[in-house]
Amino acid sequence: MPDEACRLAKVEQRIDSLEEVFEDRGKKLDAIIATLEEMKNEQTKYKGFIGGVVFTIGAVFSFLTWWLGNR
Repeated sequence: MPDEACRLAKVEQRIDSLEEVFEDRGKKLDAIIATLEEMKNEQTKYKGFIGGVVFTIGAVFSFLTWWLGNR
């Protein structure tokens, strides 16, 4: 019987240590997810501005090409 109690205690210790590991991983995962959400929000924030700049540069080059071609 003492052998079984010792084995049970070891199993309980192992379960406790695994729970701590999973808790730490969960916290790290939450931090990673929060960072990804922040990055996504940052990208969508500047999406319209960057699109407008690219469109304007393309329009300017198109106009210059058209204008220089008609000379």
